[in-house]
Amino acid sequence: EIHGVFAQTLRTLAAKAGPDAPLCVIAHSLGTIIASNYLYDLQQSAERDILPDSVKESMTDAPLEQGRTLALLYTLGSPIALWSLRYPDFGKPICVPSPLLKEFHPNLTGEWVNFYAPPDVIAFPIKTLNEAYAEAVTRDEPVWVGNVLMRWNPASHLAYWTGKAVVDPIVDRLCELWHNLNP
Repeated sequence: EIHGVFAQTLRTLAAKAGPDAPLCVIAHSLGTIIASNYLYDLQQSAERDILPDSVKESMTDAPLEQGRTLALLYTLGSPIALWSLRYPDFGKPICVPSPLLKEFHPNLTGEWVNFYAPPDVIAFPIKTLNEAYAEAVTRDEPVWVGNVLMRWNPASHLAYWTGKAVVDPIVDRLCELWHNLNP
């Protein structure tokens, strides 16, 4: 059901932004695992049929819906390191940018930035999990988020969306992407 909601969201986005618009995903906490899992399944579907029929039936062939235009991924307060403990050697991450991005946007470069607050007991660096993550993740970015009551303790997990150390670099990168698409 969650994959179905994700698929419908990408379908709506493709209808509004265009079928081959660059895809930027910004996800927080459990949402980072949901996004990673869904995008992984999309990337693996070329090799093996793992998407449920109910999800495939709701999708069109728009490149954005298929994850082929994935350019940017920002994970905030991500427990991917904990989630990946269930796999030998921490498993295999998604490819960011999509290996097919250059077919649609030859001048775009992608990135996966994992923002984590050191006091956040849910979030961890992920670039160091294994060689595959080291290649997929552009960088782990330690940030201090939240007000004076939150930034030094686990409550910081709730403050990524308003932290300038998180929001400003994402906005800057989105502006850069926009200027590359609209010179």
